[in-house]
Amino acid sequence: MSHAVTQKNSNIALRIDLNPGDTTGNVLYYMHLNEIEILKGNQKREFNIYLNGLLVAGPYSPIYHTTLTVYSLKPQPSAPMYTFTINKTPDSTLLPIISAAEFYSVKDLPQRHTYDKDGKYIVFIKLYHKVGLDITNLFCLILAAAMWSIKSTYRLTKNWQGDPCAPQEFVWDGVICNYDDPESPRIVMLNLSTDGLIGEIDSGLANLTMMQTLDLSNNNLTGTVPDFLSGLKFLTEINLKGNNFTGPIPSVLLEKASKGSLLLSFDGESTGASTSSCDRNTCKNKKDNKFIIPLIVAVSVVAILIALAFIFMWKIIKKKERGTRLETRKKQYTYSDIHNITNNFNVVLGKGGFGTVYRGIINDKQVAVKMLSGSSTQGDKEFQAEVNLLLSVHHKSLTSLVGYCDDESHKGIIYEYMANGNLESRLLDRTSGVLNWEERLQIGGDVAQGLEYMHHGCKPPIVHRDVKCTNILLNEAFQAKLGDFGLSRAFPKDASYISTNVAGTPGYLDPECMITHKLTEKSDVYSFGVVLLVLITGQPTVITTEDNEKLHISRMVGLRLESGDMSNIVDPSLRGDFDVNSAWKAVELAMACVVGTPNKRPTMKDVVIELNDCLVSERARKEAIPNPNIIGSMSLNLEIAHDPTAV
Repeated sequence: MSHAVTQKNSNIALRIDLNPGDTTGNVLYYMHLNEIEILKGNQKREFNIYLNGLLVAGPYSPIYHTTLTVYSLKPQPSAPMYTFTINKTPDSTLLPIISAAEFYSVKDLPQRHTYDKDGKYIVFIKLYHKVGLDITNLFCLILAAAMWSIKSTYRLTKNWQGDPCAPQEFVWDGVICNYDDPESPRIVMLNLSTDGLIGEIDSGLANLTMMQTLDLSNNNLTGTVPDFLSGLKFLTEINLKGNNFTGPIPSVLLEKASKGSLLLSFDGESTGASTSSCDRNTCKNKKDNKFIIPLIVAVSVVAILIALAFIFMWKIIKKKERGTRLETRKKQYTYSDIHNITNNFNVVLGKGGFGTVYRGIINDKQVAVKMLSGSSTQGDKEFQAEVNLLLSVHHKSLTSLVGYCDDESHKGIIYEYMANGNLESRLLDRTSGVLNWEERLQIGGDVAQGLEYMHHGCKPPIVHRDVKCTNILLNEAFQAKLGDFGLSRAFPKDASYISTNVAGTPGYLDPECMITHKLTEKSDVYSFGVVLLVLITGQPTVITTEDNEKLHISRMVGLRLESGDMSNIVDPSLRGDFDVNSAWKAVELAMACVVGTPNKRPTMKDVVIELNDCLVSERARKEAIPNPNIIGSMSLNLEIAHDPTAV
């Protein structure tokens, strides 16, 4: 939308010819208009749009830097050729312009749509306001009601559009359908595992009456397991593990599981929150309690006595240790073990404020061992915070904890080994090779997913507080993982911010947090925006100009944006090998993350979606995949009229 085209000859109308080829379907069109010049008082741009000689829209006068979309309210009748002409009105002093056009053919699907009780069709009205017109046009999206309920309730970002089961090659992600029904396909499997679901189990699932398998594992679902699941008579497998359910499992489900007709999975492991998932004892029917209470009491008394004795002996042996004790769900190592693992601290991988990181070997597998420096004043506190967080938080984009050492004065953390080091070294040390544009977008997307999980997938939410390139590690496949959680803070329930001392790294620190000492999730968003700018430009956070002036990277990119030349911003070592559209979008996203007002910054959920779009665009460019929605050919024998300044 930052460019536009017009006709070369002012005496000939701006014309677009669309040859539909062999298709017999009707056509929908979308034309995107945007004024890219600041018009003077005596200038006017106004035009009408004609299709095959008939006026279909206008007159229009596009507004500066405001997108106006003109589109067909219904499919246009089939024709051998569609000719769009755009003519200026008699009062117009300037030629008509157009920034983009889309054309789609309407195809009848040979397959039946999903069974109406699995997906009873409803109309979801979306409003599109036409700038310059007195009316608001309606565009109707038809979605399956049951699945739409699930998508909207959990705010899923899955690519769920159209009919869940038809056409078969575009079945929704995580959905399996059965096509044996002579009337309509039926949904028989729904996999929502690890999709960040929050809240109670949605009642829309009750409409999927033919469902056989339901996987809701590894989410943040709460409340009770609803009775309506018992009414799904074809259900043979349900996985509820890794959630925060309370109260008993419905007795009908337990009975089916005991008879072997239902594979029912649930557990009682703590998620690190204040409540735990429904365990096998609390989920039993009350009528069974009278038989097991005596046994539970006896076992509990013995367990308490053993625990008290163990605690007493443990305190005597470890009385010299400092700090709060850590949970032992991950293996704890002694300082002697660390000596053996690191071969007496033979290979140094890096150094930081916490201490030194060494390479180690455990069971023939490489690991990274970070040892606390004796001169680190906050090291013990940060050590406790990081280990406790990594014991309870798990995500593919966060570094994994292998173990830890808490042996008197020697403290260390053992992580998975990341073969390609940290992002800053990889970007700025060109001897190790240049990261291509797709790799940079993927790295940004990985880190964004990790932060999105900490902000929105954890209860309570967690703010990292030290997002920077040296804390982003790359494995052998260049998958990025966020590390170093020593400064991380969890938010109290219902708190919008935390009053805290300023912590972090200069260049990445949120200026607003530095002034107000109010820490929010948007502080991480700012730091991520700086990381994204470093990824895009290949430059450090502070650049020294030819005049020996120090410029923050966001200021430098802002100045270069005025030229509208993306090649002047993206890392020159890429030699122009990148998708320009995805680069524009990535730069605009990064600049939105570093705006001065925190509430104007996007959320990490928004960032994940935007970066995924950038990645799709770049991969499409590299793979040269044609767009299957564009029918025939579109002749645009036009001259580029303007190359405007970007905003």
